[in-house]
Amino acid sequence: MEEMLDSSRTSQLTNVDALLITIYYLTHKKHKLSTNYKHAKQFYVHRLGRKESSFSKAVFIAKKKSLIDKRDKQLRLTAKGMEKVKELLRDVDSSGHIIMKAGEPFFAIRILEELLQKNVEADEVLLCDPYISQSTLFPLLSLKGKVSRIRILTCNIQDAEVFKEYAMKLQHEAKLKVEVRKICGKIHDRYIIAGKKCWHIGTSIKDLGKKDTLIKDVSEVCRLIRELFEERWKEADPFL
Repeated sequence: MEEMLDSSRTSQLTNVDALLITIYYLTHKKHKLSTNYKHAKQFYVHRLGRKESSFSKAVFIAKKKSLIDKRDKQLRLTAKGMEKVKELLRDVDSSGHIIMKAGEPFFAIRILEELLQKNVEADEVLLCDPYISQSTLFPLLSLKGKVSRIRILTCNIQDAEVFKEYAMKLQHEAKLKVEVRKICGKIHDRYIIAGKKCWHIGTSIKDLGKKDTLIKDVSEVCRLIRELFEERWKEADPFL
């Protein structure tokens, strides 16, 4: 959240977007449902660098669009406004960092699906994830029609037979060949490689949305990570 408040990024926001971020930040930080109009205005002007004269207009427009509620000098995000904030938190950060909040597993999976759909331009995807289950494969279904093979390097497979059954269905129905190898004691980090793109994931894919998680674009070291993956792949034991 602090990264998003950087002036180089907030300059990309409209005044209404800046208002929504203001309300979200102040309520999230204090664990409240609403924030005082005056405090929001101060934050909007002094932290986000917006003109004081634009604040009331932004409130009017946001209220008209049902993005916020305004009662007794208190501002609160509506469900529609919260969804807009989630889009802003996901998309406006050009650094390639994505934050997934705890308690939102379906939203977290959807973010990963969108990330893959938008950025994968390779015939093969490599995944290193120490702990996998059949749910690890769910977001990878979004790669149908984009890639032909997925290689997974892991050290622990939850419900191995169930995982194998699902992987076979994925191969049959989505034409996605899934190969899995196991290696113990040498892998820890989670990452996805697709062509020259690479993302580091803070938690196992099967656990996305259970805890706060950061996905970080680390494509600048993609070659080195790919070389490490291939080295460990040769050492690992085939599972599927």
